[in-house]
Amino acid sequence: MSGSALSDRPDKIELLTERIIDDYPNLALEILGGSSRLSLPLGWHYVLDMVWILKELEVRPGSVVLDAGAGNGLLQYVLADRDYTVISADMMDRRIPEFAPRLYQVAEINAGKAIEHSYKSHVSHDRQRNDIGSNRPRVSLLTRVLDTSLRDIPRKSVDYLLKRHPQRKGSKGEYSEGLLSQSYELEPQSVLQGPGNKPQIVYYYTSLNSMNKIPDESVDAVVSVSALEHNLPEEVAVCLEEFRRVLKPGAWMHLTVSASYPHSAFHEPSHSWLLNEEDAQRTYSLRPGYHTNFSEFPKILAELKKPKYLEKWLSLQYFRSGTNGMPWGMWDPQYVPVGISLKTSSRDNYKG
Repeated sequence: MSGSALSDRPDKIELLTERIIDDYPNLALEILGGSSRLSLPLGWHYVLDMVWILKELEVRPGSVVLDAGAGNGLLQYVLADRDYTVISADMMDRRIPEFAPRLYQVAEINAGKAIEHSYKSHVSHDRQRNDIGSNRPRVSLLTRVLDTSLRDIPRKSVDYLLKRHPQRKGSKGEYSEGLLSQSYELEPQSVLQGPGNKPQIVYYYTSLNSMNKIPDESVDAVVSVSALEHNLPEEVAVCLEEFRRVLKPGAWMHLTVSASYPHSAFHEPSHSWLLNEEDAQRTYSLRPGYHTNFSEFPKILAELKKPKYLEKWLSLQYFRSGTNGMPWGMWDPQYVPVGISLKTSSRDNYKG
């Protein structure tokens, strides 16, 4: 698709269905393969989310993509494997996975910075209830890893348990004088070990409403998987203004959240605000004439309740807790994932 065609297309709000897997099977296999290869579990609808984002993303390899609310999720690594430079922004207290410096050039910004957010309290409380407060006997890490299906025990996980990760030759990461050093104000010691000439991931510990280490108009695209919904709608608007600040004029953001019908609602197990079409249009400032299939909500929810694929792919993380989107692994979707595409206008337009 040409740049002019991208600029002319309307905004979009699209309820996601399993039909997208049949339409883009290679993208679904790319995501499932990445999940297995890196041993990263997927949320119950994340295959739909990521297939939708990848099909919408129309930027060239080498472009800078901001993954907003990335956590330690799979999408940032799929993007890096596609040769994008990835800014992995999140306010959660996270550790860089051991595999990352072996596969990518990795750097950090604001490492160890404490950031307060209601969702962090929610996650911490759930962990306490499911781990500390449980009367079930504790089991070893080895038992937990092996007590699963074969698809959740990729070779890399077994190698890690057996401490068989060989060090790659020439894997010492050299300090970049390009993006990592100049655009994002990094110091040489912030660059971790990683193979040279590999895709770059910058882990940025920050609130999404204030990413002051990212220069204006320096990002080619923003993506986000099921992250903004953990913020109040009025807080989402502030995050969007920050996305518009860092995006180049005319660039796009492709965001997935969760939708409700006919009324907006708060989903306590996932600590998510579910929006109906009217509230989503207002919160995300969709331009007039945007594309939508929201009228199909009842039909799409019914389809998700009788899935062709997703129930078979449900991660074991859902079988260990009663406080998530599928408590104790019981398949019963309460909402529909939705993708939202927005184009960035010129800075004069969005500054008001």
